[in-house]
Amino acid sequence: FINQMRKLAAKGDGEKALTILRKLPSFGIHITAMCYFPVIGAFKKKGNATKVMRLIEDIERQKLYLNREEGKGLTLCFNAAIAACKASGNVAYVNKLMHKMDLHNIKKDNFTYTSAIGVCEKGFYW
Repeated sequence: FINQMRKLAAKGDGEKALTILRKLPSFGIHITAMCYFPVIGAFKKKGNATKVMRLIEDIERQKLYLNREEGKGLTLCFNAAIAACKASGNVAYVNKLMHKMDLHNIKKDNFTYTSAIGVCEKGFYW
C-alpha cells in the first residue's frame, strides 16, 4: 500500500493516496507517520497547504507524536508540510507548524529551517 501511495504522490494525486491511507486500518495495517508522508507529499506537489494542514491535524488527533519511534517520520511529515507552505507562500501555516513541532517535541533538522526560511523569503516576511 505504501508503494502505491508513493506512486500516487509522485503523480501529485493526493486524493487517491488519501483514500488508500484511510483504508489501511480495514486491512489491519496500523497507521504511522510514514504512512502519512507520501500523502502529504502528493498534496505538497500541488501546493495544497490547506489539505496538508488537515493531515497534520490528523496526525495530532491520533497522537502519533507520543510514540518516540515515530520521530523521523514525524520530522519528514512536518518538513513536507512546510515545503507545501513554501509552494503556496503561506507563512501563517509555517508558523503554526514550527509551533506544533515545539509543542510535540518533534525534532527539527536543517531541511526544516531551510524550508521555513524559504517560505518567509517567498512571502517577503523579513
